[in-house]
Amino acid sequence: MPGSAPDRISPGVIPAASLLLALTAAAFVLRSWFSTGVLPPPPRMQGETTQAFRYTQMVSNGEDIPAVDSLVMYPGGMRTGENSIFEEYLAGWLHRLVGGDFQRFLRFFCLAFPLLSLPGIFLWLRVSGMGFRRSLLSAQIYGFFLPAVLRARGESFYRETVAMPLLVLTGLLSEAAMRSRGGWRAWILSLAAPAALFASLAAWKVSTFLALLLLFYILARNSAGSVPRQLPALAGASFVLASLLLSHMRSDGAATSPAMAVAVLLILSSAVRWRFMPFAALALAAVAAALGSSGATGHVTGVLEAKLRFMLMHPADPGRLSPDARLFWVAGYETPSPGQVILLFGIPLVAAVFGARRLWESGPGLIGWLLPASLAGYVVFDRLHVLLAVAIVPAMVTATRRSWKLLALSAALGLEAAAAPYAADVLSGAGLPPSGRPSLLTEAELGPFLGWLQRETGRDEPVLSYWHLSGLISAYADRPVVTHTFFESEANRRTIQEFAGKLFQPEDSLVSFMESRRCSLVVYQADFLLDRSSGGVMYLAGLLDPPPECAALCMHYHPERLRRLALVYQGPSLRVFSLNMPPEDSLTPQPLFDRRHARIFDDYDKALALVSDPVLTALELAGAGRSNMAPDLLSASLSVFASSGGGVDAGVALLQELTRLHLQGLYSIDNLAADFRVYQSAWGPDPELTADLGTLYESAGRMEDAAEAYASALAEAPWLEAAAEGLRRIEAAEGREAGP
Repeated sequence: MPGSAPDRISPGVIPAASLLLALTAAAFVLRSWFSTGVLPPPPRMQGETTQAFRYTQMVSNGEDIPAVDSLVMYPGGMRTGENSIFEEYLAGWLHRLVGGDFQRFLRFFCLAFPLLSLPGIFLWLRVSGMGFRRSLLSAQIYGFFLPAVLRARGESFYRETVAMPLLVLTGLLSEAAMRSRGGWRAWILSLAAPAALFASLAAWKVSTFLALLLLFYILARNSAGSVPRQLPALAGASFVLASLLLSHMRSDGAATSPAMAVAVLLILSSAVRWRFMPFAALALAAVAAALGSSGATGHVTGVLEAKLRFMLMHPADPGRLSPDARLFWVAGYETPSPGQVILLFGIPLVAAVFGARRLWESGPGLIGWLLPASLAGYVVFDRLHVLLAVAIVPAMVTATRRSWKLLALSAALGLEAAAAPYAADVLSGAGLPPSGRPSLLTEAELGPFLGWLQRETGRDEPVLSYWHLSGLISAYADRPVVTHTFFESEANRRTIQEFAGKLFQPEDSLVSFMESRRCSLVVYQADFLLDRSSGGVMYLAGLLDPPPECAALCMHYHPERLRRLALVYQGPSLRVFSLNMPPEDSLTPQPLFDRRHARIFDDYDKALALVSDPVLTALELAGAGRSNMAPDLLSASLSVFASSGGGVDAGVALLQELTRLHLQGLYSIDNLAADFRVYQSAWGPDPELTADLGTLYESAGRMEDAAEAYASALAEAPWLEAAAEGLRRIEAAEGREAGP
C-alpha cells in the first residue's frame, strides 16, 4: 500500500458506485436468506437489546425517553443518561418518517443498517492503497462473512448495529486525513474524522477503548511528522468534548481514562512535535488505568484482572473470583472456545497468516494495526468478533495474488455461512462446542409466561428475576423489574449478586430481600439449581453445591415447605412465587421439578433435551424403561408425556406398565400413586382409575388411603359400584376389628 491516497478512488466513480450498490443489495438478500432459512432469529429482542427496543418505540411514538426509567432497577429506577442512547433516537426518528409496523421496521433496520459497512470497507481499503478488485472483493466477503452476519440477522438491536458502520467510517476518514497532502481536502477530512469518532463514541461504549487505539496511532504518526498538523488537535478535542458532553461517558469516568490522557497529549502534539511523545502517552495512560477505574467500569476491570490471573480460564472455585468478575465473565465476554474460533475464523485465520505479512510489507496503515488489536480484543471478549471480522478480511485477500484462489476462498466462506448450524453440530459432536450452554427457558415457554404476567398481575406490580429475563419482562409485559441488563450500574450489579446469594440461603433471607425492594413476585428458573457451569447463578453466588434447605432447593423440589412464598405459576422450567397471592392448586406437574426424577434430570444436558424436544425425550425414556424394566424411567416418561400434551393412549400404556411392575414388587405404591395423579392432572379426572388406585392401596394394606381413593371416586361418580364395594369391604373389616 503506497504512502498516500490515490487521486481517484476507482477507475470510474459511477461504475464503482453501481458495483457497490449491487454488492450491498446482494448482501442484503443473502443475509435475509440466512436469517430466515439458515439461522432464524427469535421473535423477540434478547438481553440488553430489550432496552433499546423499548426506547426506540418511545421515540417512534413521540414520547421522551425518561431521565429516570422507573420500570427497571425498581424501586429506584435507572438513570438513562448512564447508558449510550443513540441508535434508539436514530431508528425511532426514521420510523416516525417512514411509518408502518414498528416491529417489522426495526427488524429491517437491524438487518439493513450494518450493510453500510460494506462501502466503508471498500473505500477504506482503496484509501489505504489496495487495488480496486481486491477492495471490492473484501467488501463482498464481508457481506456474507459468518462473524459479521451473526449479529446482523435482524433479531436484536445490538449496539454494534449502528456502531460498526460508524467505526468503519471513522477508520476510513482518519486514514484518508492522515494520508492527505494538505489544503482544503486535508481540512475537510480532519474535521470529518473527529465528527465520525464523536458519533461512534455516542453509539457504543466499547468505542472508548477503540478511540484509545486510534488516538495513540495518530499520535505516533504525528510524532513522525506524517499527518496534517490540524488533525491531532481536532481528534483529541473530539474525545475531550465527547467526555464532557455525552452523559454516559461522564458516568463512566472518561475524563480520567487512559484515552483522555492520550487525547490531551495528542492536542499538545499539534503544537509541539516530540518523538518521545508516544512513550509519554503510554506512561500516562498506564497511570490513568491504575488510578481512574470507576464503579461504572469496575466489572470490566474485574474480568480483565481475573483473566490475566487465571490465564483466560475460569477457576473451578468461584470464591477465587470477585463478584464482579463472576457476574461479567459470561457469554459475550468469555474467552472464545476452540470450537467457536474454528467455526468463525478457522478458514480466515489460515488465510490471514499468509496475508498479514504481505499486508504489513506494503505499509498496513490503520487497518493493519486493527488486526492485532481486534484479535487481542476477541481473545479477551468473544463479543468483539465483530471487530475482527472487519480487520481480518484485508489480510485474507492479500494472502494470494491468484484470482481463482480468491474466488475459491470467497466461495468457501459463503458455504461456511450457509452450513453454520451443521458445522456447529459437528464441532459439538467432536467435543468442541462453538457456544456455551443455552438456557432451559425456551421461546415456547416464554410467551405463555409473559402473557400470564400481563393477565394476572397489575402494571405497577414489580417482578424480581434474573437479569437476562428482566429485560423481556419490562419490554414485553410492561412490568417493573428489580434487576436489569445494564451492568455499568454498580447498584444493579450489587442487586443481581445479592439476589443470587439469597437464592441459596433460607427462605427468610430471600423474603427479606424482596421486601427491601418492595417486590412481591419472584421468578425462579430451573437453571438456578441445575446449571453448575461458570455461567450459572450458583457459580455467581460463589458456590459449587446448594446448601440444604436453601430457598432454591425448596422452590425447585419442595414448594410445600415454603412458609411465605406461594407457587402461583409454573412452566416447564420456570416458576413464579408470590408473597401476596394464594397458591395455585391446578398447575400441571412438570418433570424438572419432580423430586422423583431428580436423578434423571439433574444433568443439565438431559434437562436441556427435555425442554427442547419433550416428545423425543419421553419416547427415549419409555424405550429405555421397557428394555431395562426400570420403573423410574417409565415414570419419568409418563410425566414428560403428561406435561407436553402427549396422547392419552401413551399415558394409559405407561400407567399399565407401571402398575404391572408394582404388582411384581418392583415399584412402590407411593410412586405409583404419584403417577396416577400425574396422569389425571394431564388427561382429566377418571373415577374408575381412582377406584383402581383404591384397590391397589387396599392390596398393599393401606386401608386409610384406599378408603380416601374410593370416596373420591364416588364423589365424582356415585354410581361406581367398584368404589362402593371397596368402601363396604373396608368398613366391614374395620367393624370386625372394632368388635369384641
